[in-house]
Amino acid sequence: MASVTLPPKLREKLGEKAEEKDYLLEELAIEILFHVANGLHKNFYENEMTLETVTISVEDIERLIEKLRSFS
Repeated sequence: MASVTLPPKLREKLGEKAEEKDYLLEELAIEILFHVANGLHKNFYENEMTLETVTISVEDIERLIEKLRSFS
């Protein structure tokens, strides 16, 4: 699975700070995916999402699980 990173031209402009920005992007991606997981949990009880939205969300949660497994 690909990590979240800055575009090459922007990385070049930022120089040494690019790695720090990549790290922050990765943290933000995990936070966003966690909110998607929370939405799915809420939807389990309230049943407001369409099937298409749930399907897309499940794919996102698979990405979150992969990211979290990389920490162990």
